[in-house]
Parts: sequence; C-alpha cells; structure tokens
Amino acid sequence: MTTEIDRALWEAPWFGELFPFFVACSKGGEVLGVGRSLQKALGRSIVGASVDSVFELVRPMGVAGLAELADPRALVVLNVDGRLRLRGQVMPLDSGAVFVGTPWFSELREVLDAGLVLNDFAAADTAADYVVLLGQLRAQLAESKKLADQLAAQILRAEQLRDDARAASERAEDAGRMRERFLAMMSHELRTPLTTILTTNQLMLLGELSDSQREHALAQQRAGSSLLALINSVLDLAKLREGKFDLVPERFEPRAALEDIIGPMREAANARGVVLEWVSTSAVPDALRGDPVRFKQVLTNLVGNALKFTSRGGVLVQLSARVSSEEGRCRLVLRVTDTGVGIDDATLAKMFQPFSQGANARGVGAAGTGLGLSICREIAKLMDGDVGASSTPGVGSTFWFEGSFEVDNNARVARRTGQYRPLPKAIAPRERSRADRPTILVVEDEPVNRRLLGLIVESLGYNAELCNDGHQAVAAISRGGFAAVLMDCSMPLIDGFEATRRVRSLPEPASNTPIIAVTAYALEGDRERCIAAGMDDYLTKPVSRDSVRAALASWAPTNQEPVGTGEHPSAAQSTAISTAAVDVAVLQALRAFEQPEEPSLVAEVLGLFETDVRRRVVDLRAAANEGDLVRVRAAAHALRGACGNVGARRLERLARWLDGVDPLDDWRRVLDVTESFELDIEQTLKMLRAAAEMPHV
Repeated sequence: MTTEIDRALWEAPWFGELFPFFVACSKGGEVLGVGRSLQKALGRSIVGASVDSVFELVRPMGVAGLAELADPRALVVLNVDGRLRLRGQVMPLDSGAVFVGTPWFSELREVLDAGLVLNDFAAADTAADYVVLLGQLRAQLAESKKLADQLAAQILRAEQLRDDARAASERAEDAGRMRERFLAMMSHELRTPLTTILTTNQLMLLGELSDSQREHALAQQRAGSSLLALINSVLDLAKLREGKFDLVPERFEPRAALEDIIGPMREAANARGVVLEWVSTSAVPDALRGDPVRFKQVLTNLVGNALKFTSRGGVLVQLSARVSSEEGRCRLVLRVTDTGVGIDDATLAKMFQPFSQGANARGVGAAGTGLGLSICREIAKLMDGDVGASSTPGVGSTFWFEGSFEVDNNARVARRTGQYRPLPKAIAPRERSRADRPTILVVEDEPVNRRLLGLIVESLGYNAELCNDGHQAVAAISRGGFAAVLMDCSMPLIDGFEATRRVRSLPEPASNTPIIAVTAYALEGDRERCIAAGMDDYLTKPVSRDSVRAALASWAPTNQEPVGTGEHPSAAQSTAISTAAVDVAVLQALRAFEQPEEPSLVAEVLGLFETDVRRRVVDLRAAANEGDLVRVRAAAHALRGACGNVGARRLERLARWLDGVDPLDDWRRVLDVTESFELDIEQTLKMLRAAAEMPHV
C-alpha cells in the first residue's frame, strides 16, 4: 500500500509539471521514473537501469549513491552521463527516493547543447529566468566592452600622438596640450550628458509611473550608473598610463577611513545574511600622511568584490602595519578575506589585468568593467607597494594591499565616535498591583540578559522569577506555580535542551509547563531541534518586547494590562544617535522601565555588563591563545548576547564573527579579532557611560 502511494506521488501529472527533471529510484538502486525534460536531455530511456550507471552523486560526499540517502537532503548535486549537472534535494520514500532539482548551467550554449528550450523548465524554475537574464547580461557586457574598446582606441591614438610629438621637438608642447585637452573633453563630453540623463531619470522615478514604466526607468538607471562607472574607470586607467594620476598626500586616520567605507556597506551585507566587519592591530598608527581618497578607492574595490561573490559566511577586513626601514614611515597592510566561492589558479593569475573578471571561476555572472583590480595595482605601485590574492575554490579568497605611508607623530587622535546629544525622557511605567499575576520563570546564565528579560516580562503584566542555570530551573519547575518558562538554550553544565528533557520527565502538572526557547541561533533546523527536545516555542536573541508578548500571549495568556506603556519617542522627536560602535537607542528604550525616585536601571545594567564583559574577555583571550575553538565560540556566544542587549554594536559584531568561526579559518584572524575586541572594550564602555549620564528632556 505504501509503495502504491509513493508511485502515485511521482507518477501524478502535476508532479512532472512541477519537477520536469526528477529521478525516482528504488531502494535497490533501480531507476523507476524520470522527468520529461531530463528524459529529453538524455535522449534515451533509462527506466530499469542502475541509478549509479547514469548518475554520479557529487554531493553530499561520502555517500555511495542516490539510493543510500535515507534522510531528506538539501544541496544534492548529480552529474548525468558527464553532460549535465543537476542540483536539488532528495525526498526519501518507503519504496526508495525521489530527487527533484534543476540543471546547473553557466553558459547559454550548454542549454542549447542539451537540446533544451525554456518550455522544458518548470514555470517557477529560477533556471529559466537565469537563462534569459544570462543572454541579456552578455549582450549588455558586449555593448560595454565595445564602448571600452572605442575609448581604448582613442587613448591608444592619444599615445601615438604623444610618440609623434616626441619625435618632433617643435611640436612637443602642442602635442602635450592636445592630450590634456582630449582627456578633459572625453570626461566632459561623456559624463556631462550622462549625469543629466541619470538626474532626469531620478526625477522621473519620483513621479507617477505605471509598473512597466517604473521597471524600464529602473533598468535605465542601473545601466546608466554602470556606464558612468565604466567611463570613470577607463579615464583613471588612461591617467595612470600617461602619468597624469598624482597622489595628494594629506593627514588621515586609517581606522576612521575603514569605518567610512565599510559602515555604509554593512547594512546591505547584513540584509543578505553576510557578516561584514573590520579589525585593526594595535601596531597601526592613529594618524598617517598619504592619499586617503585613493586608499579608500582600493578598499572600496576589494570589499565590494568580496561582497559580490559571498552569499554565506562573511567578509573580514584586517588592517595591520609593518615597520619600515625608512625612518618616520610604516607599511600599511590591508587584507580582505571572504568565505565566497573562491577562484581557480588560472583565473587568479589574470585578475589584476585590465578587463579581466573572475565570473567563470566564481560560478556567477559578474557585473563591472574588469578594470578595478588593475587600477588598484597601479595605485599600490604609486604608494611603493603592491596588491595580490590567494584563493581556494569552494572555501574563499583573500585579497591584500600594501603601501608606504608617513607616520604623523604630531598628536595621537582618538577614534571618531560621533557627537552625543541629550535623549528624550521615556514615559515612566505606571505602578500596578502584582496580585493575581501569572508568574514566568526566566532561565538565563548571562546577568545582563537575565535582568533585561525579567524587566520585559514584568512590563507585560506578569511576575518574573529569575534563575541562572538548568539545575535551578528544573528544581523551581518541579515546585510548580509557573505559567510558562523562558529557557536559554546555551548554558554551562546543563543547557536548555537537557533541562527541558528533565522537566518533561517530572510528574504532572509540572511536566506540562510551557517552555519557550530563547537562543541566539536562528539557522535552519534550530527550531526543530528545540521542539524535538520538548520545548513548545522558539524566540531568537536579541528578543524584543513584542516577540515576548506574542509568545506569552499564546502559552500564558493574562487579562492583566502591561505594567509599562512601552512607549518610545517617535523617530522625528528622538535625538538619539547610533554610531557604528554604540546604538544609544537601546539604552533609551531601557529607560522606559525605570521607576521615578528609584536608582537608575540603565546604570545597573551597564554595571552588570561591565563586570560580565571583563570576565568573559579573559576567557576569550585564554581560549584564543590556546587555540581552543570550542571555548572561543562559547565565550563569544555569551559576549554576543550581552553586547547586543546594551547596544554595543561593534563588540556584538566582532563576537558574532568569533561565534561563527570555522575550524578551517586561519587562527591568526581569530587572534586579530580577539585583540580588536579587547582594544575596543574601554572605548565602548566610555561611550555607554556617557550615554547613561545624559540628561533627560
């Protein structure tokens, strides 16, 4: 009966329409059914054949064949007759397994060679969109390269005019003026009308447009911006080759320069789930003399490329300094490491040549001119330095820049932290009776997190009882009297999972107490792990008042009104500032829980945070020095939550990077990030204290 149901699934007409490249096989490894489009690409019937004779299982590694996958698996990759590569997932059935996926093409020619057309793909298949977009991208790239060739031809002609002028001394001065006039004319004649087009297009986008008109206008805006970037890059390259590209030395702060560039990029990276952060060793001088504009140009190019080809993990920018043999100078070293798709050796050797791109090596289409890295190399040479790269396909890449700078010893300049302004006074909570309120047990080993979570619970009209480990939690729940439990998952000795399992083994009614997981992990499968341990619901850190309210309303409803209004000043009224290092708005929100004539709650929480972070960072440093990955991640995980709850954003980002460090990572990066965390603690505490002492308005 089960086998008949299995066959009814993949033999149904709707299944073949949704998954035209499916493969059904028995537990013995025999092909039972094939999607229509895969059948077409193969050109022959393979029903009844051995799965392993037709399909090579590339991923997951270490599995004998498709029929051996007994559990649901994502990211399954199959090679078909050495001609096609399919990627998708496997659904195990009682009678065998069904693979559903789509071909993986990198060239439009490969689609045609396989004998496929767009109708062979499912309607919702992103591969069909990719095929169409690939053709459009290649056409646009051809147009861009055509324009680049025309500009390069003009530049080449200018170089020829220069050579001719040198041969005739009486025409040398006129030829030099003509070259300068040519570059100025090219810049003006191309950029001026293009800027007008882009500005007019932006004004048009502000008006009333139909959906199709807006789509066309946005496409025009993107194409125009790409063309403007191409013109600027070609003109930069022309100036470099003609010796017209001069550095303008001035005083600048290298750490501030990093934050100026990385700060705006960080929000977009976070939106894609990619961590972007920078660290600096203590050997880097506070102030240097050099060309900050060109230094930022190199940094922007290297970080932009890393983000373009990184869809998971993160990008880490490391700034260090080497002692120069020349007195009063240092060599600044910038490393940009990503966890992207990587680059093969053949492509890597050409990366710094003009009009060279790494799209094929990285497995994705690359927009751009292919000039950025070659310009970076020329800038590095002007700074008496160089650039380079190393990469491992499938693991990631590291691009580095080195340049010589003069050390500015006139004064040590502190890192910029922004200007503080007074915060509006939050509305104070109203006093209400605590009688007859449901009691919520808060289980959290971090003192800052425990205190704040308890405040949120009480502000929602509940009583809160606090405990700091799994032992105390099980003992408290066994006594009864709790409407629900907020259980931290990561605690020493007995974590939240084990504590929950012990609670579920208690006699009723204690064993039926609702338990809501509170964890910093939010990856696929984490919720299922919590439910499997016996928990009833799942909250991710940092938790908000709204998320706690929604969870408690489901598992421990109460007719009590919230103790505090939870109101905050509007964005227009608020004068709070949030820098890349500290988010003062977090402390502002905490003031909503303060009671009149009582000690400052903000000062109390910051005191708990300072004690905790100083203790934890000692553990972090010891673990990093000993190369203990497990302890590093445990300490970082604890620091991450505490920093987030007081608005220490930069420390939180550094802790998040350490919390997700991979065993394959270079351990020197772990030591660098740890050092940067230690260096930033005092400055962060100083900023938090200043925010806590600000007068209310």
